[in-house]
Amino acid sequence: MYTTKTLSFVISLFVSLIFISIIILAMFGKVTFGHGLGDIFYLFFLVLLLFINVMMAVFIRKKVTYLYIIAAIDIIILIYYILKLSILRGVENSWNGSFFV
Repeated sequence: MYTTKTLSFVISLFVSLIFISIIILAMFGKVTFGHGLGDIFYLFFLVLLLFINVMMAVFIRKKVTYLYIIAAIDIIILIYYILKLSILRGVENSWNGSFFV
C-alpha cells in the first residue's frame, strides 16, 4: 500500500505536470484564460505556484499533516485553473465549448 508521503508526492507531481502543460500551451497560444494581455498575470501566478509546489514537495516531507494540506490545496488550485481555462474564461475570448483556441 502507498504511504502518505508517496501519495502526496504523486499528487504533487501530477499537479506540477498539469501546471507545466498549461504554461506551455498558453505560451504557444493554444489555450487562453480569455483576458488578452491579462493572461500574463495568470501565467505568472501559475509559474509562482508551480515553484512553490515543487519547493514544498521537496522540503516538507517530514510533516505528514502538511502533506495532506498541500495535496488538498494543489487539487483545489488545479480545479480553479481548469475552470478558468474553460467555463470561467474572460470576455475577450469567451467559452465556446472547446479548451483549445
